[in-house]
Amino acid sequence: MLHARQVTTTKNGQFLSYLGQAGFRRVNPAKYERAMRYRRAALAVFFWTLVAGFSWVVIESAQALQMF
Repeated sequence: MLHARQVTTTKNGQFLSYLGQAGFRRVNPAKYERAMRYRRAALAVFFWTLVAGFSWVVIESAQALQMF
């Protein structure tokens, strides 16, 4: 289907000019993906630390109950 207006790579020149003057920066995909990988790794470390801590409490509680 053909549209009445043709879409170019510069969709709205005035808007792009405003963004440039306002100091808007594009997100660097490499930095964003690196941040996402770091966040995912940090979340995994936190999760496994939480699981290990909970397991330790359960094991210690079981050992304490065995004494009595």
